[in-house]
Amino acid sequence: KLKLGWVCYYSRAFGRHLAKEEWFSFNTALEFWTFVYKHLQKKVKLWIMARNIVFDFTLVEGWKYLRLAGFKLKFFHNAGTTSIISVQGRFGSMVFLDIMNWFVESLAKTGERIGVPKLKIDFETCTDDYLSTYCKRDVEIELENFKRFIKS
Repeated sequence: KLKLGWVCYYSRAFGRHLAKEEWFSFNTALEFWTFVYKHLQKKVKLWIMARNIVFDFTLVEGWKYLRLAGFKLKFFHNAGTTSIISVQGRFGSMVFLDIMNWFVESLAKTGERIGVPKLKIDFETCTDDYLSTYCKRDVEIELENFKRFIKS
């Protein structure tokens, strides 16, 4: 069951456009999808990436919210650690990709490799504030890793 999460919209610098990062914490699937839909553009694909995306996609009730917004499935592939979902709607298109398509390693290993250590947590005893910090750190690791990946 979804308790809370973090998402970051990232647009890298190009031409005269500066890089953009917009962080958002959410407590419901609807809050997540409202943030995502806000970033849709007609002629620009929105790429959504996560480690083990099938898990996150299930938590935020992906199929339900995509169907409600009128999205149609264009492509679906899910085998092992390789997951790709492509959808098209009236207001734009999205591609959901699993980070493990490129980095078949634990998030802790990724964090160690790039110098952004994964935090430790006891889900049974942690406060909501610490859980939020923990979740945001996971996204920070993924974002930093992705920035380095697209630079190389």
